[in-house]
Amino acid sequence: EIVICADIACKAARAMNRYHLASNSFTIYVIYLYCAMTTISNTSCIYFYEAAKNHLTQRIENLDGKMDQQVEISKLIRSEVNDAREDISQIGYDLDSLSQLVSGLNGKIMTLEEKQDLTNLGVWYLCNKADGNKKVGQGTAIHGSDGKVEASMKASTRSCWLNILHEVNVLSKKGIDLKKFMRFKVGNGENIMFWEDTWNEGRKFKCRFPRMYALESCKSISVGRKLAQSSLIDSFRRSPRGGAEQQQYNDLEDWLLLRF
Repeated sequence: EIVICADIACKAARAMNRYHLASNSFTIYVIYLYCAMTTISNTSCIYFYEAAKNHLTQRIENLDGKMDQQVEISKLIRSEVNDAREDISQIGYDLDSLSQLVSGLNGKIMTLEEKQDLTNLGVWYLCNKADGNKKVGQGTAIHGSDGKVEASMKASTRSCWLNILHEVNVLSKKGIDLKKFMRFKVGNGENIMFWEDTWNEGRKFKCRFPRMYALESCKSISVGRKLAQSSLIDSFRRSPRGGAEQQQYNDLEDWLLLRF
């Protein structure tokens, strides 16, 4: 009977170890062994065994129920995490779509600006062409008898803008460069370079006043920034030292005073 009770106690201890109850399993083992050694009757031992078995069975069932609950909770958490991951990925997709939309709008704005420039050029050309037609001899010499600058036109469909570009190219081949008659509109002067762009009457300032351009420390300074200075020499490396330098400085200053 002692051997049987000890074997039962070992089995109970191993069963409880599977559910991480090692501290209680040793106590149960000692109780079973003590009961077997001090038992007065087989009936008392069997009663104690049944009570202990029922108690352990109930605890194991409770643990099984808690483990099932934890499994369900884990599934719910995993499902919520997956939903959150999908929402985050959808946000990233929306941001990419918004970025592409903004890029497309920028491209359309640039296209509209280019069309506006072409429109201005076309209006200028058509006005000059209409004015030139009043002078029969000059108009025939420039545009030809058919008004096509003696150039063959392909029988393909052209837009208004392509026709304007074609006319400009044909005129340039005839020795009439429309770009020479084009001037930038200064506006506030923030987008026009003082030395680099042809915004004044004649050549670029860096070619017209080369000694002043050599003294300039900021070669890419805009018209707005240059004219906002208290003096032209504010952005120069040094002041003009007389001679040709002083003469060019005086000419530049006089030119600006007459117009601004």
